[in-house]
Amino acid sequence: MPSLGDSQLDNPRLLTRAAAEVYRMRRERDKVLPPEFVGEPAWDMLLALYSEHPSKLPLSSLCYGSGAPPTTAMRWIRALEDDGILEQTAHSRDAGLMLVSLTRKGRLMVERALRAMLKDRFR
Repeated sequence: MPSLGDSQLDNPRLLTRAAAEVYRMRRERDKVLPPEFVGEPAWDMLLALYSEHPSKLPLSSLCYGSGAPPTTAMRWIRALEDDGILEQTAHSRDAGLMLVSLTRKGRLMVERALRAMLKDRFR
């Protein structure tokens, strides 16, 4: 199988589609394997945020989409915020609704991970 060149790996649409596909594949896996054998809530959150347009999700949706219990998801969100990877902002029309998005640092980190995964996949 031909390898992807570096210029192809810089295509934002390819990376967004890859993030969405990896996230979808993980959800399919979760339907088959027992919960104790799977679980990377932080990575699932990063994939979900990266593949969303616009790239903000309500806090409750991000927690649910992580596949982890809400308290675990919130711990991961706080840790990712503390590392400067995620940020929360209040919704412009509903101050009680918190939106979560990737910071520039977080977006670049996910892109680097996706590029590495895709490059190794097609060698």
